Amino acid sequence: MASLFAVVRRSYFLWSMVLSVVALSGPVFAGPEDEVSAAMDRWAATYASATNASAMVALYAKDAVFWGTGSRQPFVGSDSFAPYFATQIDNYPIRSKVVFHDPVIRIYGGGNFATSTGTYEFNVKTKDGQAVRQVLRFSFAYLKDGNQWLIVQQHSSQMP
Repeated sequence: MASLFAVVRRSYFLWSMVLSVVALSGPVFAGPEDEVSAAMDRWAATYASATNASAMVALYAKDAVFWGTGSRQPFVGSDSFAPYFATQIDNYPIRSKVVFHDPVIRIYGGGNFATSTGTYEFNVKTKDGQAVRQVLRFSFAYLKDGNQWLIVQQHSSQMP
């Protein structure tokens, strides 16, 4: 009888510990940094797979500001930079997913505004099959619109 009591007590103790750990850990929710990181991944994957500029433009707010690597001036409004992406898609028909290297993500405004900055790598092929690799600097600003993070500003430039 004493050994049965010891087994029950040990089992009770073990299950109490397991339940305590589960209760204290609580549900796991994605935080704003994870959401922005997912938005960056979405941008990178869309760049690789887009067949038209509208797929890229859909990731931006209507009044977004875009200053691409090959731009002489910034574009204001997502419709104004659609031709930039159309040219990218046409000039580089084979595009790998963009790789972001160690981005710095900052969250502001109670979790509704974010920035990310760092370097990203493009591996593309021209129409004639020439491989092009570029590592560029980037800065993105995001605004949370409902459940979606939209890009409100982007700047990209060559490394010095």
